[in-house]
Amino acid sequence: MEWGWVVLGFLLLNLSQLLSAVRLQFYLNFHKIPISLPHQTLLYYIGIFYNLAFPGGVGGDGYKAYLFQKKGGVGYKSIALFLLGDRVAGLGGLLLLEGIILPFLLPYTPFFQKVGGASPVGWIVAVGIGVLLGVGGIVGVYLFHKIAKLEPVWGKSFLLGVGVQLLQLLSFWALLRGVGIGGEYLPYLALFLLSSILSVLPISIGGVGVRELTLLYGSQLLELGDGVRPVLAGLLFFILTLGTGAIGGILALFKPKFGEATTPKGQNSPKGEGNRDGILKIPPGDSNTGEQ
Repeated sequence: MEWGWVVLGFLLLNLSQLLSAVRLQFYLNFHKIPISLPHQTLLYYIGIFYNLAFPGGVGGDGYKAYLFQKKGGVGYKSIALFLLGDRVAGLGGLLLLEGIILPFLLPYTPFFQKVGGASPVGWIVAVGIGVLLGVGGIVGVYLFHKIAKLEPVWGKSFLLGVGVQLLQLLSFWALLRGVGIGGEYLPYLALFLLSSILSVLPISIGGVGVRELTLLYGSQLLELGDGVRPVLAGLLFFILTLGTGAIGGILALFKPKFGEATTPKGQNSPKGEGNRDGILKIPPGDSNTGEQ
């Protein structure tokens, strides 16, 4: 085990979480929910902790939805839509990256060569699958945001979604180096992206088990040889995710008060109500739901 690569993987993973918080901030700004990026990043890390405790990673979304509604006065329907849009943007990024990797990978895998391999037909099939995944990811993200009336933020959200998934892919690459895998990385990276897509399904806790099984059976299907070390890298990724969630748990204990948008000094809260949280609460009728 080369611990320097593991540390790099942890740093890249946390950088991806910070970028995820920036992506979510676009939705908050669109709905004019008065929570600053530093404060929202704190909530995001606490949400990671809750995501690990519930199948499908929905616990953190429920926690954030409650706080966003409480502090912004936006309806739960609007909050649920933009939180789902945030997830859809991440899924679109996964599909795009998978679509980019597959055409370079499939024609050279032993399994694919048995059914057509690196022939012109094999290349056409591989490129076709890649284009279908990539274009499907982009179109899917756009259509969801259009239907949810979040169209103004879809482009930025999608690009940041690609950035988040790319950083997590680099994190897993560093972990592959850490467990001693060298040479061909593309098959393992493609399997990691596939496992990330499958881990969204509410069939596991924090994706544990789904990722490892995908790496194990995928390695066997593609005849990659060593199926133990990629599974070890997958377990390390989950352990590092636990460490990231632990950061959120520690921050929750101290509950620092920073970054909230407060009522200007000398003015009263809206409608004359006290504001014990120090956060400007916008009445539901004044919030921008993007439905004008």
